[in-house]
Amino acid sequence: MTGPQAYYGKFQGNGAILAVEEISAAGGVAGYKLKLEIVDYKNIDVNLAVTGVRKMITIDKIPALLTSYSAPTLGVQPIGAKANVVMFNGGAYSPKLMNLPYLHTTRLLHNQMIPGMLNFFWKMGIRRLAAIYISDPAGEFPMQQVLKPEWTKMGGTVVAMEPHEPGITDFSAQLSRIKAAKPDAIYDIST
Repeated sequence: MTGPQAYYGKFQGNGAILAVEEISAAGGVAGYKLKLEIVDYKNIDVNLAVTGVRKMITIDKIPALLTSYSAPTLGVQPIGAKANVVMFNGGAYSPKLMNLPYLHTTRLLHNQMIPGMLNFFWKMGIRRLAAIYISDPAGEFPMQQVLKPEWTKMGGTVVAMEPHEPGITDFSAQLSRIKAAKPDAIYDIST
């Protein structure tokens, strides 16, 4: 709800509040009214997310959890799984989120998106690729474990890999280094 990417928390929170209100007004789920608890973990603070989820499990007795952002989701997943809490990820996209107990992801992860984009780039004649990405599990893992090895295997060259902190708005240093590397295209995993 706050933090460097608070705009996501605002629209995700408002969407969840609206959905709970509409479902409850229509009689709930199998007659049960829904109640929504929101924890502010400042988008990136895994410790706040873990503390909030532990409170929701032990005090609020939640049966389900909506998650977002890769690092916090990876941090709370073992806690939720141990407590048999079903978790739905609607925003995080790190490939590390695959096949985890009690966690259901409703969006494509980067290991599912990157191969198609690389094939698209290759067919366009792109051979020199630069990457800019968020320096958390959502960006680091897919760049190092998927994009770089796949592009190299295809015969391409990764000429620059530029991480950045979550929430920054000035990318001039990263973009200067990318420009100096003279890529044919830039792959961006940022928020």
